[in-house]
Amino acid sequence: MAEEDWLHSAREWEDALAAAESNEFCEIDSAEEGGWLAGWVSQQYTHDKIGQDADRLHAVIKALVEGAEETEFSSRRFTAVMESINGDLEADDEKLVQDYLDEHFDGFPLAHIKDIQAFARDYVYRPGEFYAESHDGSTLYVFDTTGWWPSRGGAVGEDATETRT
Repeated sequence: MAEEDWLHSAREWEDALAAAESNEFCEIDSAEEGGWLAGWVSQQYTHDKIGQDADRLHAVIKALVEGAEETEFSSRRFTAVMESINGDLEADDEKLVQDYLDEHFDGFPLAHIKDIQAFARDYVYRPGEFYAESHDGSTLYVFDTTGWWPSRGGAVGEDATETRT
Protein backbone atom coordinates (compact mmCIF):
# COMPACT_ATOMS: atom_id res chain seq x y z
CA MET A 1 0.00 0.00 0.00
CA ALA A 2 1.35 3.43 -0.96
CA GLU A 3 1.85 6.01 1.78
CA GLU A 4 -0.90 8.22 0.32
CA ASP A 5 -3.35 5.37 0.99
CA TRP A 6 -2.46 5.00 4.67
CA LEU A 7 -5.15 6.07 7.09
CA HIS A 8 -4.37 8.59 9.82
CA SER A 9 -6.43 9.61 12.83
CA ALA A 10 -7.47 13.19 13.53
CA ARG A 11 -4.78 13.36 16.21
CA GLU A 12 -2.11 12.25 13.71
CA TRP A 13 -3.26 14.93 11.24
CA GLU A 14 -3.19 17.59 13.97
CA ASP A 15 0.26 16.47 15.16
CA ALA A 16 1.55 16.49 11.57
CA LEU A 17 0.28 20.04 11.07
CA ALA A 18 1.83 21.13 14.38
CA ALA A 19 5.19 19.66 13.30
CA ALA A 20 4.91 21.36 9.91
CA GLU A 21 4.10 24.72 11.54
CA SER A 22 6.93 24.43 14.06
CA ASN A 23 9.33 23.80 11.18
CA GLU A 24 7.95 26.72 9.13
CA PHE A 25 6.57 24.26 6.56
CA CYS A 26 10.01 23.02 5.54
CA GLU A 27 9.22 19.60 4.12
CA ILE A 28 12.51 17.99 5.14
CA ASP A 29 12.60 19.34 8.70
CA SER A 30 8.91 18.57 9.21
CA ALA A 31 9.40 14.98 8.02
CA GLU A 32 12.39 14.54 10.33
CA GLU A 33 10.43 15.78 13.34
CA GLY A 34 6.95 14.46 12.58
CA GLY A 35 7.38 11.71 9.99
CA TRP A 36 6.12 11.25 6.45
CA LEU A 37 2.73 12.84 7.13
CA ALA A 38 4.23 16.07 8.53
CA GLY A 39 6.45 16.37 5.46
CA TRP A 40 3.45 15.80 3.21
CA VAL A 41 1.39 18.43 5.06
CA SER A 42 4.27 20.88 4.60
CA GLN A 43 4.05 20.32 0.85
CA GLN A 44 0.36 21.26 0.90
CA TYR A 45 1.19 24.68 2.39
CA THR A 46 2.03 25.95 -1.10
CA HIS A 47 -1.01 24.37 -2.82
CA ASP A 48 -3.13 26.91 -4.72
CA LYS A 49 -6.14 26.30 -2.44
CA ILE A 50 -4.04 26.88 0.70
CA GLY A 51 -2.00 29.85 -0.48
CA GLN A 52 0.49 29.60 2.39
CA ASP A 53 -2.29 30.12 4.94
CA ALA A 54 -1.93 27.74 7.90
CA ASP A 55 -5.51 28.54 8.97
CA ARG A 56 -6.72 26.94 5.73
CA LEU A 57 -4.83 23.75 6.59
CA HIS A 58 -6.46 23.76 10.02
CA ALA A 59 -9.84 24.26 8.33
CA VAL A 60 -9.23 21.25 6.06
CA ILE A 61 -8.50 19.05 9.08
CA LYS A 62 -11.60 20.43 10.84
CA ALA A 63 -13.69 19.66 7.76
CA LEU A 64 -12.24 16.13 7.61
CA VAL A 65 -12.92 15.42 11.25
CA GLU A 66 -16.27 17.16 11.76
CA GLY A 67 -17.74 16.73 8.29
CA ALA A 68 -17.31 12.98 8.01
CA GLU A 69 -18.48 9.74 9.50
CA GLU A 70 -15.02 8.18 9.28
CA THR A 71 -12.45 8.58 12.04
CA GLU A 72 -9.31 8.05 9.92
CA PHE A 73 -8.35 9.66 6.64
CA SER A 74 -5.85 9.17 3.86
CA SER A 75 -3.88 11.94 2.20
CA ARG A 76 -6.04 11.32 -0.88
CA ARG A 77 -9.14 12.24 1.17
CA PHE A 78 -7.28 15.27 2.58
CA THR A 79 -6.51 16.38 -0.99
CA ALA A 80 -10.14 15.96 -2.09
CA VAL A 81 -11.37 18.06 0.85
CA MET A 82 -8.59 20.64 0.40
CA GLU A 83 -9.44 21.05 -3.27
CA SER A 84 -13.10 21.61 -2.34
CA ILE A 85 -12.34 24.92 -0.60
CA ASN A 86 -14.73 27.30 -2.27
CA GLY A 87 -13.78 30.60 -0.65
CA ASP A 88 -14.20 32.22 2.69
CA LEU A 89 -16.60 34.53 4.48
CA GLU A 90 -16.43 36.89 7.41
CA ALA A 91 -17.47 34.85 10.45
CA ASP A 92 -20.13 37.26 11.64
CA ASP A 93 -23.66 35.87 11.37
CA GLU A 94 -25.22 39.30 11.83
CA LYS A 95 -23.21 40.77 8.95
CA LEU A 96 -23.87 37.73 6.73
CA VAL A 97 -27.61 37.95 7.41
CA GLN A 98 -27.62 41.71 6.75
CA ASP A 99 -25.80 41.14 3.44
CA TYR A 100 -28.33 38.44 2.54
CA LEU A 101 -31.25 40.72 3.37
CA ASP A 102 -29.72 43.60 1.38
CA GLU A 103 -29.27 41.32 -1.63
CA HIS A 104 -32.65 39.58 -1.53
CA PHE A 105 -34.98 41.90 0.43
CA ASP A 106 -33.56 45.38 0.14
CA GLY A 107 -34.70 47.49 3.06
CA PHE A 108 -35.89 44.64 5.29
CA PRO A 109 -34.75 45.53 8.83
CA LEU A 110 -32.39 43.13 10.57
CA ALA A 111 -34.18 43.90 13.85
CA HIS A 112 -37.17 41.86 12.61
CA ILE A 113 -35.07 38.67 12.62
CA LYS A 114 -35.58 37.06 16.03
CA ASP A 115 -32.83 34.41 15.80
CA ILE A 116 -29.88 35.54 13.67
CA GLN A 117 -28.04 32.20 13.91
CA ALA A 118 -31.10 30.18 12.94
CA PHE A 119 -31.78 32.52 10.00
CA ALA A 120 -28.16 32.21 8.86
CA ARG A 121 -28.32 28.42 9.15
CA ASP A 122 -31.63 28.22 7.27
CA TYR A 123 -31.06 30.84 4.54
CA VAL A 124 -27.48 32.07 4.28
CA TYR A 125 -25.52 28.83 4.58
CA ARG A 126 -26.11 26.70 1.52
CA PRO A 127 -26.85 22.96 1.30
CA GLY A 128 -23.86 20.97 0.13
CA GLU A 129 -21.39 23.23 1.88
CA PHE A 130 -19.40 22.79 5.07
CA TYR A 131 -18.18 25.82 7.01
CA ALA A 132 -15.03 25.65 9.14
CA GLU A 133 -14.14 28.59 11.34
CA SER A 134 -10.58 29.91 11.57
CA HIS A 135 -8.66 29.71 14.85
CA ASP A 136 -9.33 33.34 15.69
CA GLY A 137 -13.00 33.06 14.73
CA SER A 138 -12.85 35.83 12.13
CA THR A 139 -13.18 33.72 8.98
CA LEU A 140 -15.39 30.90 7.77
CA TYR A 141 -13.79 28.67 5.15
CA VAL A 142 -16.38 27.32 2.75
CA PHE A 143 -16.08 23.77 1.41
CA ASP A 144 -18.13 22.31 -1.44
CA THR A 145 -18.97 18.81 -0.16
CA THR A 146 -20.50 17.48 -3.37
CA GLY A 147 -17.32 15.64 -4.34
CA TRP A 148 -16.41 14.28 -0.92
CA TRP A 149 -18.47 11.10 -1.06
CA PRO A 150 -19.49 10.44 -4.66
CA SER A 151 -20.93 7.05 -3.74
CA ARG A 152 -23.49 8.86 -1.56
CA GLY A 153 -24.30 11.54 -4.10
CA GLY A 154 -21.86 13.92 -2.45
CA ALA A 155 -23.98 14.53 0.64
CA VAL A 156 -22.46 14.80 4.08
CA GLY A 157 -24.42 12.53 6.40
CA GLU A 158 -28.20 12.57 6.30
CA ASP A 159 -28.50 16.29 5.64
CA ALA A 160 -26.18 17.85 3.06
CA THR A 161 -26.20 21.13 4.98
CA GLU A 162 -23.46 21.29 7.58
CA THR A 163 -23.29 24.36 9.76
CA ARG A 164 -20.17 25.98 11.03
CA THR A 165 -18.57 24.84 14.22
